[in-house]
Amino acid sequence: LPFIIDTSYPHEILHNWWGNGVYVDYASGNWSEGLTAYLADHLLAERRDGGADYRRDALKGYADYVRKDRDFPLREFRSRHSSASQAIGYGKAMMFFHMLRRQLGDETFVQGLRRFYTDNRFRTAGYGDLRRAFEETSGRDLSKLFAAWTERTGAPRIQVADILLRESATGFRLTGSVNQTQAEAPFPLEVPLLIELSDGQLREERLPLDQRSATFDVLLPAQPVRLAADPEFDL
Repeated sequence: LPFIIDTSYPHEILHNWWGNGVYVDYASGNWSEGLTAYLADHLLAERRDGGADYRRDALKGYADYVRKDRDFPLREFRSRHSSASQAIGYGKAMMFFHMLRRQLGDETFVQGLRRFYTDNRFRTAGYGDLRRAFEETSGRDLSKLFAAWTERTGAPRIQVADILLRESATGFRLTGSVNQTQAEAPFPLEVPLLIELSDGQLREERLPLDQRSATFDVLLPAQPVRLAADPEFDL
């Protein structure tokens, strides 16, 4: 089948690193499917400028198939056996690695993957080993981030509110808040805010949001005409 070379074939090749090179500690969660989906399927889509579409489809799958009685944390994913388990073990895990990459940056993210492979080659490893590898290369404490995304169920819902625009002698001042509205406890997020200006410029701000609400206050050289929260489906 000619389409295999650009779809499932790269995914299975990459399993020689994640799964056959570093073995999966299934008792603590199968991390390899989500990581392989991110570094093969998503990467190919990203290189074709389709990364946002791929992430949107993953989010749609989670929203469509995962109900509360079917939800479980990533640490309990063993293998795919339903649409819900695929949406969690592949889709949600893939999104977690994408958020981690965005927070650490490409260079540090790749260094963390190399450290993880070097330290765990031909032995079983779990999310705890992934966390230690990324902590060693980034110098950051990632325990809360990994706990929130691998040990909890559910997902955040975000809402922009309290928008106020004021003009001054030096430009425009845009203020507002971003809230997490889900019933469950807040998740640690870094929300991308894209601001389109009247002169055609695009400006991105990243708002740390690990509580129910966070405010932003941005000075702009031209009048903003549009504000979008997470327009590329990065969360």
